Amino acid sequence: MLDSARDDCHPCIALRQITPLRRGSLATRKRCTGLLPYQRPRTPSDLNHGYPHAFIRDPPTATSGVERIIQGALACRASLAHAGIVTFRNNLNKIAGTALNQSDPWVINAVFLAQAQLLPGSTAGPMEDDTAEASDTSVPGSRDARSSSNGGSSSGSGTLFLDIAKLEEKEYPNMDLYNYYGYKFESLCTGAAGVVDASSEFAALLGLLLGRHRVMLAAEMDCHMDRDAGGGGGASGEWAGAGSGGVLQPSYVELKTFVIPRHKAAEARLARNKYPKWWVQSYLAGVPTLVAGGRTTEGRLEEVRTIPVHQLPAMACAAGQPFDSLQVMRFCEAVLSWMTECGQAAEGMHLHFEYLPSAARITCQGDPQGNLPRRVKHALHPSP
Repeated sequence: MLDSARDDCHPCIALRQITPLRRGSLATRKRCTGLLPYQRPRTPSDLNHGYPHAFIRDPPTATSGVERIIQGALACRASLAHAGIVTFRNNLNKIAGTALNQSDPWVINAVFLAQAQLLPGSTAGPMEDDTAEASDTSVPGSRDARSSSNGGSSSGSGTLFLDIAKLEEKEYPNMDLYNYYGYKFESLCTGAAGVVDASSEFAALLGLLLGRHRVMLAAEMDCHMDRDAGGGGGASGEWAGAGSGGVLQPSYVELKTFVIPRHKAAEARLARNKYPKWWVQSYLAGVPTLVAGGRTTEGRLEEVRTIPVHQLPAMACAAGQPFDSLQVMRFCEAVLSWMTECGQAAEGMHLHFEYLPSAARITCQGDPQGNLPRRVKHALHPSP
């Protein structure tokens, strides 16, 4: 891990809300317009209700490229030049999650652009050199990761853009139904009647300080606590968007479901497998509250737990399944430092980062034919 111990992952500052009403559309808001307030669902409730006829599924090939973040940032006049890394939360979940579980492979595509290419009017083209050295680092705690963490900051000299790359998902029995349970729980928690729509989401554009890295982060938000109803405090920080004054960041809520444990071994499994993932996902986006719906294996919602996110590490420890949250953030910072150095060494090149569980290594390979540099530059400097 890193040589110096710091816990610099601060709660996020809201830059602007990005609301994809459907895949391919985008609207920006200064407040959480379009994001529904949380309301405690009734128990018991049947999570099977409406399946499958009232389920709008997310298309298997649907994905949002990093240019969506760029478009949102430009729309709200947030400076990309001040961000060392631009990414969706999903990518940081992958990296941080590797410190907790080394068995899940992942891929992230990336391109590093010098600061001059981020400025309006820049016409700098891609690198002429069509080769990039492959490099790698052991995971976790490699010598390369430690040495790279002592290197330069990811801000000031340019920006690393991280794009989501999907791997084929593992298939398991009733996967579609279990996915529906999660979305149905969300609809119950927001009072959304009718169809259960998995094809739309509300995303927030956030500023995150992760160690030495200034990250512009886009993260899906499930709902928010109504402050007027006394719905708990939000993440600290004031509005940081350009132009029109400050408002408090909304008190976001993360919604999850779990199978109610019926014995101590199942309780331990819940703490071991779920609590760390819930903490990483919520903490990175400054979400202060997690609402977890406990269901039976048959899909009957029987209990609802409201959990302050900061208590999840202590809850896991109390269940005999401790995890080191500080170490997780150090590891994430170290990997981001190394990825930034790879990008700086191959500026303007499409890079392919891949974590291979069988080798316990993250590798970096240049792809001269990759289209990410072109996509990012087009988003930064759209044609009139």
